[in-house]
Amino acid sequence: MPTRMDALAAGAALALVARGAGGLQSLGRWPGATLAFSLGVGVLLLAVHGVRNIDPLIRILEHSLLAATFAALIAMALLSARGSVLRLVLGSVPLVVLGKYSYALYVFHHPIVLLMQDFGVQVHLVPSVFGSQWPGLAVFSAIAAALSFVCALLSWRFVEAPMLRLKRYLNGSEGERPRNP
Repeated sequence: MPTRMDALAAGAALALVARGAGGLQSLGRWPGATLAFSLGVGVLLLAVHGVRNIDPLIRILEHSLLAATFAALIAMALLSARGSVLRLVLGSVPLVVLGKYSYALYVFHHPIVLLMQDFGVQVHLVPSVFGSQWPGLAVFSAIAAALSFVCALLSWRFVEAPMLRLKRYLNGSEGERPRNP
């Protein structure tokens, strides 16, 4: 988690600004400028260092730029008109579903990939096509994604949703006073 704190901080900052005086409108043109800067520097990094760069400093910078890009897109979508293309795309059912289960997907995907490899499920099990491992990678990724999604659904149903129902006892949400359970 500490290596991805920038994404959590960007989301938290958006939430704080949205609840503050003036809401997201107080950001003015910053979301558009942030998006342009993040995309510009990201493209420059890709052009200079390539896709497969493993330099830790470059990777950290890329992840921070990605966090800034998505924070800017979210702010722009929330500030845009209800029928805007950006709002329709970001509010689409597949993205909303992924958003709902995203934290559990993040938590479970890596252990699932490791377990798959431990059980002998490897990319090279699918024959290469014209010398490319892409078909094997696609099959491996689809299996890992499906297993991760099942784990995320189970986590939501049996851990996250029950915990979220406890909020009313902790902070008196929906205007209620905290009650003793």
